[in-house]
Formats: sequence, C-alpha cells, structure tokens
Amino acid sequence: MPGPGAAGEPVSDDIKFQATGASTAQAIFMHGVILGGDDWKPAANENQLMSTAFADYYRAKGIKDIPPGVLVVIALTSYAGPRLFMPKTKTRLAAAAQWFKRKFKRGKPSDATQPDSRDDGIGKDDVSN
Repeated sequence: MPGPGAAGEPVSDDIKFQATGASTAQAIFMHGVILGGDDWKPAANENQLMSTAFADYYRAKGIKDIPPGVLVVIALTSYAGPRLFMPKTKTRLAAAAQWFKRKFKRGKPSDATQPDSRDDGIGKDDVSN
C-alpha cells in the first residue's frame, strides 16, 4: 500500500513538519561529522530529540520545507570546511590574510606622530598644521 503523498494524495502538514525536522537533523549531524569527525556523531537519543525539536520549530513557524539556501550553505561548508585545515590551504590562507592586511593598512594614517619640519618647534607633532 502506498504511503502518504503517493499517487497524488495530499500530505498532511504534520508529516511535512516531521520530515523536514528529520531532514534538518540529519543534515546537521552529517555536517558535524564531516567538519568535526567521529566525536560529532549523534548519541543514541540525539537524533530523535533534534528531529522533534526542529519539527516543533518548523510547525510553530509554518515552515514545511528546508529553504534551498540553507541546503546550499550546508553543502558548501561541508565540502570546504575540512579543506581549510589542510597544510597547503592553511599556508595559502595565511598568505592571503597578510596580503589583505598590507593592502588595507596602506590607506590608513598611522598612529606615529608627524615630524616637525619647522625650526621653532611650534606645532610639533601637530598633523593639522
């Protein structure tokens, strides 16, 4: 016998909230394991607790499906996240960070005082004159 939604049968909102909550929990668990390793695997009851919590939240907010943008962010960070800690990537990111620091520091005035170009000392260290 086909389940709900088969052959064009309407699916109740409650089933949509439960399915979306379970999908969200699974995506978060998968993301956690990809980024954090086996320490991030859910404990025995966490899967059900998270699924129920998300289903309740989605029911309260009227959200029947995970927004596509959220799924894209999860997918991209699951892919890129672990690679950020690889040695070559860390070296490249550090070089890029230094480049940005040098690039954006140039246009800002330094905290050093300006030398006085006059012999009388009036206005010494005063950059407004």
